[in-house]
Amino acid sequence: MAYTFDISDNRRIVEALKTGDEETFKEVYTAFCAPLRHYATTILQNEQAAYEVVQDVFTAVWLNRKRLDAAKPLRNYLLRAVHNNSLRLLKYDEARRRREISAAAELHGGWDQEKEVPPPNWPLLFLGFLNRAAKCC
Repeated sequence: MAYTFDISDNRRIVEALKTGDEETFKEVYTAFCAPLRHYATTILQNEQAAYEVVQDVFTAVWLNRKRLDAAKPLRNYLLRAVHNNSLRLLKYDEARRRREISAAAELHGGWDQEKEVPPPNWPLLFLGFLNRAAKCC
């Protein structure tokens, strides 16, 4: 179902994608990949991460192509998907960084016993867990 590609003909593009037209998908990828990577790079400040976000978005578009809505602009969908996935990656990276800092602080300085006191019966709770686990197996 390949046809002369016109980026402004959203309805024909989406309908072609829904039928599995690989040529149309290649044309959409060629038209939008570079601008989407640039947009993701401005958010992430990392070209490799931006590349991966854009690849993930195009993979999701292809896998879920039957659910695309021809009434909504594909360009807007791609921009929103790249935006959301970039922010999600930043959030994930920030959480991972905080866990790493916390783990490093525990390794190098232990916990501040005045601020973080373990439960008084934690050895008993742990032994109880081990006993229950031993009975299971």
